Amino acid sequence: MTKCAVLFATMTLVFVGTGFGQKPATMTVKVYFHNEKPQTGQLGPVKAGLDFLITDNSVGPVRLGTTVAQARRALRGFTLSRTSDGEGIALIAVKRGKQTVMTLYAGEQDPRSRINERARIEFIEVWDPRYYTSAGVHPKMPLREVEQKYGQLKEIRLSEIEAREFATFSTHPSGIQLRVGDDSGMAGIYNEGKNTTARYSHSAYLMSISITGRGNATAQFSSRYTDLKKQCKNPAPARVEGHHTSLFCQGCGGFQFHNFDAATMAQINLQTLDRKISHPLTNQSLTYDQQVSEIEWRLADGNGYSQQTGQLSRNEWETLEDFARRIIPQGMQLAHSPLEDNFGPSRKSMVILFEADKAAAKSYEGWVLVPGLTGYVKYDLPKPEVTWSIEEPKAVLFANADKDPAQELFIIAECYTGIGPTGAQPFNRTRVYDWNGSGFTHLETVSTTIGTAATARAVQKKLKRRP
Repeated sequence: MTKCAVLFATMTLVFVGTGFGQKPATMTVKVYFHNEKPQTGQLGPVKAGLDFLITDNSVGPVRLGTTVAQARRALRGFTLSRTSDGEGIALIAVKRGKQTVMTLYAGEQDPRSRINERARIEFIEVWDPRYYTSAGVHPKMPLREVEQKYGQLKEIRLSEIEAREFATFSTHPSGIQLRVGDDSGMAGIYNEGKNTTARYSHSAYLMSISITGRGNATAQFSSRYTDLKKQCKNPAPARVEGHHTSLFCQGCGGFQFHNFDAATMAQINLQTLDRKISHPLTNQSLTYDQQVSEIEWRLADGNGYSQQTGQLSRNEWETLEDFARRIIPQGMQLAHSPLEDNFGPSRKSMVILFEADKAAAKSYEGWVLVPGLTGYVKYDLPKPEVTWSIEEPKAVLFANADKDPAQELFIIAECYTGIGPTGAQPFNRTRVYDWNGSGFTHLETVSTTIGTAATARAVQKKLKRRP
């Protein structure tokens, strides 16, 4: 067979004794060839097709869970060598000549170490367009053609730190991740300040296909634990002033924890080993709850979904106010009644505002609690650029402050400067918070536009006048 990219032919493969049942199972796949006209008649041995097939737990002859030594034997004609990425993860490059065909991760931590032949493969990312899924989707395929296979594009998400783009489709297969790109810029077309979109550029294409083995129909459940004090590593130990500190913590089943801080915030994300998918577990101030030292992994057939042991749980008999009083930091009191509404990442996000209970000059702080697997995940509300010595929340509302359909959080406060001849005269300011996919950000421009509006109705009138 010659080189390859856009033309395909169809063949039917028969699997015998594969665990699908007593009768042989069949699957139709499409085989792609570079610069070659469609062929008629027999296409060659079935094995030739299997050598390039991507499933939810294998790429050609390489399966998740096999050792590096077994993969090396299966990949005759290829070379396996140590490589890494921008975050310092220990990876294995599989090359044919000088071309990297795929990248493997086998749970190794040190990118400077020799390859551990006994390590088991947990994650595979495919770059070579000769490899394809059962639907005929392959790297380098234009996104408009991927839509013909997997249905309408649902979302392209831009990762916060690495600025990598990942797409999901209406009939997206489980256990397979799709990274997208555009040689002239971003594949997705994003509104200002947003990191998700359902629009893409004309030249956007599928950059790579990754498998994590999460597509099994049945699962055996188990638990493992990550010690945040012993099983984490900083790939760049020398800290640069003003930059966040990242710790990558060992996991299993193709996942890890990313524990990092930025300025006054600390966050723990659950993410795949190539960081294509990252889900926030907790977001909090650096001084709050520093005793969390262990995180539980919940596994299905060795593939993780997880929870932080410190997730906040509400008792069935607790009112919102009782729950909020119980969990706010010691020495604090509620600054406003807690509210639950449809905003941010959940239809039942909860707002809790609190202040020092004995301070003369009070400026409130706030959390948003988002329902998680076994409790609530907490996100701090960052303070705006300008604050006042006294800020007392008077009203909380939810409305649309930008062009997306999601509601934003508005907090109207009565403020005092505390100094000068007008220091005792109150005025109003409104904080506006928007969910950015991994946390909440303050919309300074919208807050300035609202100005001194004192009621929810006045705020909504200001919003309607915005261009």
